[in-house]
Amino acid sequence: LPHPPYVFSRYGRMVQYGKLNGLGPESIPSLLKLMSRIYVPAVSSNSTWPDSFRKEFSGQIHKFMAILTESSHQIHGNTVL
Repeated sequence: LPHPPYVFSRYGRMVQYGKLNGLGPESIPSLLKLMSRIYVPAVSSNSTWPDSFRKEFSGQIHKFMAILTESSHQIHGNTVL
């Protein structure tokens, strides 16, 4: 390896960090943003996992994202079809 994995200057590329805004209902839209911008793309583009595992995991994430999206819109009084 050209750089040891513990080099501080590389942490921004190696460690996922962030925060959810709010503790109540406003945390749901914040979680939706985090999931859709970080975790869903990471899972969708992962080609190193076995197909059966990737398909099952992706399916579960999509179910969770559907519920999360619906809940986020309900908080703001919106109905999205």
